[in-house]
Amino acid sequence: MSLDLLLLALGVSLALSLVWSTLRSGMSPMPSSRAARAAMLEALQGTEGPIADLGSGWGQLGLAAAKRFPARQVIGYELSWLPWLYSVAVARCLRCRNLTFYRRDAFAALARQDPMPVRTVVCYLHGEGMARLRQTLDTGEHSCRWIISNNFALPGCQPDHQWRLRDFYRSPVYRYRWPDCLQ
Repeated sequence: MSLDLLLLALGVSLALSLVWSTLRSGMSPMPSSRAARAAMLEALQGTEGPIADLGSGWGQLGLAAAKRFPARQVIGYELSWLPWLYSVAVARCLRCRNLTFYRRDAFAALARQDPMPVRTVVCYLHGEGMARLRQTLDTGEHSCRWIISNNFALPGCQPDHQWRLRDFYRSPVYRYRWPDCLQ
């Protein structure tokens, strides 16, 4: 009986952790579809430097990028404790040496260039998250040159390329070259 209570307490704690981080950030960990990940990996072709996955969730895109681009450092930022822990465990099990997941605010890390200057950002953020990313980029205190976004456009910017997925909604994936994309 005590094992049942322990498992129940663990389950409730994990669920509350997800709810708390969703309320804190305004975004729940939502994985990109397989088609979106493939389009985002295609969009990464021709970009350079370290890649930051803002709101890396369960780590699927970060893992795929680390495998596809083994010579580039991939950094995932996630506030939610459970998806972050899962991502770290999977990355360690798969021995992805070019992939690191941090449990910290992605926007603050991008602005501070913490732990390193990032040249390419990938993200699946809602409209408010994209507006916050734009504000961070507007500060100019970063080294970001490429932004690749699943589904949501960067406000006030023109993508240099756009992919349409073959899903029901014909979902877009955008790639921007910063600051050339400013309208």
